[in-house]
Amino acid sequence: MLQPWFRNVEKRLSKSPKLHFLDNGIRRGILRRTGDPDGHELETVVVAESIKQGALTRTGVEFSHLRTSDGREVDLLLELDQGYIAMEAKLAERVTDSDARHLRDLSEILDKPLLAGLVVSQDPVARRLVPGAKNEPIWAIPAWRLFG
Repeated sequence: MLQPWFRNVEKRLSKSPKLHFLDNGIRRGILRRTGDPDGHELETVVVAESIKQGALTRTGVEFSHLRTSDGREVDLLLELDQGYIAMEAKLAERVTDSDARHLRDLSEILDKPLLAGLVVSQDPVARRLVPGAKNEPIWAIPAWRLFG
């Protein structure tokens, strides 16, 4: 269960946790899915692998998701002592600047700085995307590079 981020209660739409499986094969078995993965499966893999790596490194990272009243959703928010890393999972083979729209200007909502925004996808090229008004770094990162 991935709990919602909730320090700024008036900005949030949902306080409901999101269910992710640490083994995506279990999810596929329950849903009797075959074939290529869908966007929900990629999101689950990104969340699961991030949590596993956080547990292995014992960095004390807190994991949550964010959904605001204006419709902004962030799939995964990693809280570190010095700030946050926000992650969006996209099934796209080519990431565009619009794929990062929910990551821009998150500092206006969060209680610590946004250290980085990551759009994790099947795009083979890592590159910097257009930042928000506060020039926060936002990157397109291939999933294989992040977890490989």
